[in-house]
Amino acid sequence: MDENFETLGNSLLADIDNSGDILLTYAFPNIDDIQVFPFKVLDDYQRRVLESSIVFGVSIGACSVILLLLFVVSYNNRKKKLFKSFLFNLNAAILLVYIIQSGLNLNYLMSRLSSPSFFITGAYYGESFAMTDTANAFRVILVGLVQISLTYQVYIIFKGHRLNIWSVSATLFSTLFSITVVAFTINSVVLAHRKNSAFTHGQERNFVSLWNDLPVWLFSININIMSVLLILKLGMAIRTRRYLGLKQFDGLHILVIMSTQTLIIPSIILFVHYFGISNVGSMLVKVSMLLIVLTLPLTSLWAQTQNNTENINSSPSMSFIRREISTVTTFSNNRGGNTSNLEKKPSSTVQGIIFPDLSTNPGSALPSAIEQLLGEGDDTISNPISWEKI
Repeated sequence: MDENFETLGNSLLADIDNSGDILLTYAFPNIDDIQVFPFKVLDDYQRRVLESSIVFGVSIGACSVILLLLFVVSYNNRKKKLFKSFLFNLNAAILLVYIIQSGLNLNYLMSRLSSPSFFITGAYYGESFAMTDTANAFRVILVGLVQISLTYQVYIIFKGHRLNIWSVSATLFSTLFSITVVAFTINSVVLAHRKNSAFTHGQERNFVSLWNDLPVWLFSININIMSVLLILKLGMAIRTRRYLGLKQFDGLHILVIMSTQTLIIPSIILFVHYFGISNVGSMLVKVSMLLIVLTLPLTSLWAQTQNNTENINSSPSMSFIRREISTVTTFSNNRGGNTSNLEKKPSSTVQGIIFPDLSTNPGSALPSAIEQLLGEGDDTISNPISWEKI
């Protein structure tokens, strides 16, 4: 009899490609209808739960480490009063809120509402959705804090330049876009709460998935825009340093800035999300959010970086000035001349650096292009980059 059963089983499995295609049947008590579904549905659900648990667990550990490092750095630099820095407190709050939200999501994944039996049958026995609503509330707080950070970074990027229509427009657009993202996120959380509330009362309440997906799309677009601005800032930094003759960024330096301080990696992941998985709860969205939260402290530092030099004395392009002054002084000493006249001459000041007027010394006149750079001769400097901006 056992051999006949084994033969029958092998014949039934002959037309099945994998174990996921095997059908599983179940029935509710006192109900004659038999429910059927393939095993692959259960397999996919368990895989998603496991992936989500891993991401949330890694999020708690990684954010805790970064938060601890921030406080250690702040303690070591307590004289600089980093605790009073707005961006420092904002980044610390983002990390803390994401740790709490990840913990709430892990608690939900361990509850009966996340069990395979509830997912497949939908049998509800009075479980509370309070954990889900709390996790969604912290998601709104997290998105709001991230949007504040991004908007403030846009303001900082344009802060070093003259106030013009472009800087005001960029900051205003970022503010309005961030408000829109937060508003649609709140709307999706409210709709989810209403759906859960209707389910507890034995009612069916569905809403269009667009209202659930739209906040993620808008949030992704905002990240992409911010990534473009930070990459443009890097490009302008390279161009400015090359123009001024400062020490150039090497390839490794540019690669580190690009990968850790411009949001390029989460931006690429979200691009893949656009054209791949459309589910709001996909792993791509969770991973990108984790990377955004972890790299926000670095992007904030890069947004605050002034790509100029206050110690322009160390610039290779200005080294000829020191050589010229040294040559003139040596020339005067060799001839027995008095250098006191040189010290009393009027001087030109550029960004706090004093250049003596050497025009009265024969043989020490600077080339015309250099005189224009130093502001001598012609009042109008043809340099497209004004010293006030540097």
